Amino acid sequence: MKKTMSLLIVGMNIQVDLIDTIYQSGYLLSFINSIEEAIKKIRYEKFSAIIFDRRYDVPIDILEFILNIRDFNSSIPVYVIGKSDDTRED
Repeated sequence: MKKTMSLLIVGMNIQVDLIDTIYQSGYLLSFINSIEEAIKKIRYEKFSAIIFDRRYDVPIDILEFILNIRDFNSSIPVYVIGKSDDTRED
């Protein structure tokens, strides 16, 4: 099977079995652990979707991350997975 769809995974805490399942489904995977670099990659490269792991080690407002992406790409799906360690009050 020729792999034609590419996913960008932001964060390095995603479980290996999930990565294997995604890869076996025919996706090319790119991993990045920097928010700034992720936004640059999304701006200049073509991805089918973005997976953001909420267990990412850097405090970030996920909504702000998505809105930054929406400034230049209004159609790419952004999936947020994992539990955050965020303890802010609602």
